[in-house]
Amino acid sequence: MSAISFYESNGFISATLQGDEAVIALNKELDESPYVDGLWDGATHYVLDGEVLDRPVCPAVLTGLVLTDLPTPCVIDINGTKYDSDDATVELDLGASSHKITVIAFPYLDGVFNVEN
Repeated sequence: MSAISFYESNGFISATLQGDEAVIALNKELDESPYVDGLWDGATHYVLDGEVLDRPVCPAVLTGLVLTDLPTPCVIDINGTKYDSDDATVELDLGASSHKITVIAFPYLDGVFNVEN
């Protein structure tokens, strides 16, 4: 059994294909999408210059209601509402309740924080 993983121009692994060697060889020949050999999970890996790498941990830090060390640019998801950010530090203005904060900046793994305010 052979496998290939297809990836997008930013390195995001978007699909995988597993099958006998003839099927994989035919897909390599006919599909114009970039690929790497092997079965790789886009949730934990990405491709850079043809090499499969682990996605790095998000460097963001939450102290009180201040996010620092944000990768830029990023998206800050607060309870499902997304905000684009080009700043490395963001002060959150949250109402009283629980909040799930997710920092999204590929290729980093999502940074997830829970805040009780």
